[in-house]
Amino acid sequence: MDVKCLEFERAFSIAQGRRYSVLFNSGGSANLALLQSMKNMDVLAEGARVGFSALTWSTNVMPIIQMGMVPVPVDCSPTHLNVTSQTPEARLPATDLRCFFITNALGLTGDLDVIREICRERDILLLEDNREALGTVLKSERAGNI
Repeated sequence: MDVKCLEFERAFSIAQGRRYSVLFNSGGSANLALLQSMKNMDVLAEGARVGFSALTWSTNVMPIIQMGMVPVPVDCSPTHLNVTSQTPEARLPATDLRCFFITNALGLTGDLDVIREICRERDILLLEDNREALGTVLKSERAGNI
């Protein structure tokens, strides 16, 4: 990986408008490292309820389970193939989510900007798996940066 990996990470960071990027061998490894880092920094703990897009990959659900957290599926809109702000609003009163892990399936983000505000208001950590939506822009903000 060496030099070419570093070159890619730098170029990707610039394209994504971020200071740093880290290349992983797979999305599943990236998701596991993401949740592990949240656990290591005491942002999430074992037993934390983590909502996830019901339309997703096993590589989004298994890291939740591997970290000893509780996976909570959240319905997706058939129109957007993603969670919209109506679905977490309906689900949140029934469960105490500490984190919401969204998959931007097929480049579709729904109304992620509204979901971000819902999460901020309720102190819920919002994470994105954006591997299928690289380059998608939502109201001048790149998906994956939200």
